[in-house]
Amino acid sequence: GPYYVVHLYAGRRRPQDFHAHMTQLIGSCTESWASNIYVISIDTAISEDMNVHGEALWSFLLTAARAGRILGLLLGPPCETWSNARFAKLVDANGDELKGPRPLRSAAECWGIQGLSLAELQQIGVSNTLLLRGLWLCLPVAMTGGAVLLEHPAPATQMDRPAIWRTSLVLLYLREGWLFRRHTFKQGAFGAPGVKPTSLLYANNQIGNVLDEFAQPCNLDHLELLVGRDELGRFRTSRAKEYPEIGRAS
Repeated sequence: GPYYVVHLYAGRRRPQDFHAHMTQLIGSCTESWASNIYVISIDTAISEDMNVHGEALWSFLLTAARAGRILGLLLGPPCETWSNARFAKLVDANGDELKGPRPLRSAAECWGIQGLSLAELQQIGVSNTLLLRGLWLCLPVAMTGGAVLLEHPAPATQMDRPAIWRTSLVLLYLREGWLFRRHTFKQGAFGAPGVKPTSLLYANNQIGNVLDEFAQPCNLDHLELLVGRDELGRFRTSRAKEYPEIGRAS
């Protein structure tokens, strides 16, 4: 060692988050080597120093991954510019159409459509860079035997809408006979406020079997449509930005 379990793009630290549960799991191990495993949550919401664009942090991550020191990597690259909710027609209580964030991508132009404003280009540029850095880090972790789990919204049934799963790069990762696999599930079966179909890019683990074993029935009466704004004007999609507390689904 030392060895690491890394949660990339972790968001803010909070009770019962992945970091807390993984630390507890490692602490319960009686083997002596377990004391040399460290959990790291990386996000600028935690500290401005936790920026993957920083040379020191990125060099540390790549060096640790190539040396086989990252035992597990969980990441959820930002998805707001990919969201299917951008294609929904929003109306107020009177049926009048409301203006919401417009689509910035399409299936034919997954990395960004033509005619974006400067602010939209900046937003999509940050999203693209974080996704590409995450995919880059997945490679050495998986190829040295580490467990990898990348989550992102599942592709819409409408074939003209964007999804990372429709990009040639991710399809290359998922080519038959190689390291990575894909599993799709509904977050509503695990305590999320909406159905939220989600796909996972994974390697060196059995996440699909685990999710199938512990899924709860999706009770549509208790789930929300995460589209549009709530009564306070907040986007409903924001409620699904953080993983629910473990155990809440039961």
